[in-house]
Amino acid sequence: MLYNMLKKLIERKYYIDKQSIIDLLNNFATFSQITIEQYSELMILVEDKYTVIEENTEEEVQENE
Repeated sequence: MLYNMLKKLIERKYYIDKQSIIDLLNNFATFSQITIEQYSELMILVEDKYTVIEENTEEEVQENE
């Protein structure tokens, strides 16, 4: 039940920043509120949802050439 709630919160990007949800997941895993398998799945989901993709500007591309 907790796993499903956490999954929904992550999918909806309920937390403002990535570190907040990581800290929460670490606490739940530490105190065995979620299994290691669930923790792993949720961390993968966090990485997917909270990773910021930065676009290269034209200036940066020209500097790298």
